[in-house]
Amino acid sequence: MTRSNKPRINIFSLLFDLFIDLALMGMGVLLYYHFLVYPLGPVGLSPVVINIFGSKELAVMVISGLPFFIGLFSLIKTLSRTVKKLTVPSKPK
Repeated sequence: MTRSNKPRINIFSLLFDLFIDLALMGMGVLLYYHFLVYPLGPVGLSPVVINIFGSKELAVMVISGLPFFIGLFSLIKTLSRTVKKLTVPSKPK
């Protein structure tokens, strides 16, 4: 029995990675929307956090930007790793 040398892609692992990446990005967008556009619940920013960053806008940008950019970089990494696995030529024996 011969096995292919082509690397295999586990579809469930890929879908799970994409789900986590998109969830992080969505959380960042939702935090931005909640704190600057329209409050979705009775939770607001603490005055201590606003004082640390100097303004409400900067505090919201940091709080919502971190999960968004972590998800974006992870999404780029996941997609590039998948494309790399698909384009690797098989090694002849």
